[in-house]
Amino acid sequence: MRKGRKTLGEILNDMEAITVENLIKAYEVQKKEGGSLADVLTKLGLVGEETLARALSIEWNIPFVNLNEIRFDEEIARMLPEDVARKYLCLPIGIEFDDSVAVVISDPANLYAEDAIKAMLKKPITWGLSTKSAVKDLLDKLYGVERSLREASDDLMSMEGEVGVISEQEEDDSSKDLKEKAGEAPIIRLANLIMTQAFSEGASDIHLEPQRDHVLVRQRIDGMLYEMMKVPKKIQSALVSRFKIISALDIAERRLPQDGRINVRYSGKDIDLRVSTLPKQYGEKIVCRILDKSKSLISLSQLGFTTENQDIFTKMIEQPYGMILVTGPTGSGKTTTLYAVLNHLNSPDKNLISVEDPVEYELKGINQVGVNAKVGLMFSNLLRTILRQDPDIIMVGEIRDSETSEMAMQAALTGHLVLSTLHTNDAFSAPPRLIDMGIEPYLIASSLLGVTAQRLARTICKYCEEPDKPPEAYISFFEKQIQQVMERKQPEFKKGIGCPKCRNSGYLGRIGVHEVMKIDDDLRTMIIKNSSAAQIREVAIQKGCKTMLLDLLYKACIGKTSLEEVFRVISTVEV
Repeated sequence: MRKGRKTLGEILNDMEAITVENLIKAYEVQKKEGGSLADVLTKLGLVGEETLARALSIEWNIPFVNLNEIRFDEEIARMLPEDVARKYLCLPIGIEFDDSVAVVISDPANLYAEDAIKAMLKKPITWGLSTKSAVKDLLDKLYGVERSLREASDDLMSMEGEVGVISEQEEDDSSKDLKEKAGEAPIIRLANLIMTQAFSEGASDIHLEPQRDHVLVRQRIDGMLYEMMKVPKKIQSALVSRFKIISALDIAERRLPQDGRINVRYSGKDIDLRVSTLPKQYGEKIVCRILDKSKSLISLSQLGFTTENQDIFTKMIEQPYGMILVTGPTGSGKTTTLYAVLNHLNSPDKNLISVEDPVEYELKGINQVGVNAKVGLMFSNLLRTILRQDPDIIMVGEIRDSETSEMAMQAALTGHLVLSTLHTNDAFSAPPRLIDMGIEPYLIASSLLGVTAQRLARTICKYCEEPDKPPEAYISFFEKQIQQVMERKQPEFKKGIGCPKCRNSGYLGRIGVHEVMKIDDDLRTMIIKNSSAAQIREVAIQKGCKTMLLDLLYKACIGKTSLEEVFRVISTVEV
């Protein structure tokens, strides 16, 4: 590896990635504390990780490699021993035409790494450069965290006899001692390991579940729960207390549920964990909902709408007043959709206010209010106050009762655009559900602009996808619907064969499945007549509304997901 003519500081300045003042500040810190300029810039947080890596690639004349966009052979990646790959944060990713090995590194200035890699591979090397976090994430997915778990387990086993499960009689006297044990290095290390593995895997939730003889740790990835590890029972109380301490919860209270939050920074991203405890038979169960703040900036085009559905939905949300509902079960992405709508509508000339329980993501330019039951701040009375704050657009996190829904309807009728969510299985059931809550049908018919129902389906891993020929029974079961969505075109089914990127599941990421029902005059008449969900469904489909089943089948036919995934999700979608 040979260094170029320009220095890192000059390159970053040319890229307009750093101000002269900040660059001078970094040089001063480097002069005082030592180390490389890249390390100083990272420590001070003056330059993003990817920007810094791209600048280093220019400085060292090494091409930048986006590891999220390549497919590599696991066998080639294992050409370097795991300890060497982790020590120098490097990864073989392929064999070039000249028989050289393509190796991605994160620190080109480390000459020891260059010499060690050459000695290990004993072949010509073609160098590439990527970010430290990207290389580390791939190594974790390639090797898992077996070594880290083994090391943590060894530390925990050495604590035998020192930390035990505390009985109810010991609780008051042992809280101080338990707090000390929860602050010991092995427990801190294990708690951090549980969180960092979940972050690197893209998990949405962490579950700590006390069992009779161990603590089961699981994580939810793309909607599916995977076992992460089993923790010795003897450190259960210390581990649970560690999570409660960093969540600012009361470790002495073990009989009542509690809610808290953890704020962390991982790989240059701000991540919040919403923590919930639940006393159960063998101890307190903890669930941490992972909220990546960077995902709050999602756009409408990233939600997975088909072109037709997105056009209908966009026209609905751009109306000056009225109500729009997003329905679906818990975990179907309703809040994410509403945040995307708020981002789309956000502008300096509009007053946007949201009422949420709790506020999940911070959105710039939007006035967000959190429900606080302890002081009596609920959706209904907050909505009354908000109406006196001269809003243009109001987001109500969830319609739970008749009082909230009626006030939201009145707001929609008096010149405000109101966005909210409702728990129904499909879009067609929303009007009857509101009527069941005690809302007058004429209010619903007058204020409701449209309803979007949704689910989330796993997408096929783009790194290991290949053409697929599903079983004939699957195709024949949906034969009519496939013909309807493809309009005489041939389906292009795909499947994932499994790779380190997708944990050998064949799926990576999720996509929205939607059912967009626009309320027109005919549907308003049906709502006033208190028509059933089945009757509304029949008329809406006649008017061109595509059901979630058809939307999901279309995405399977174009290779976004699989027919197997259609069958998995179909249990909650009416055929």
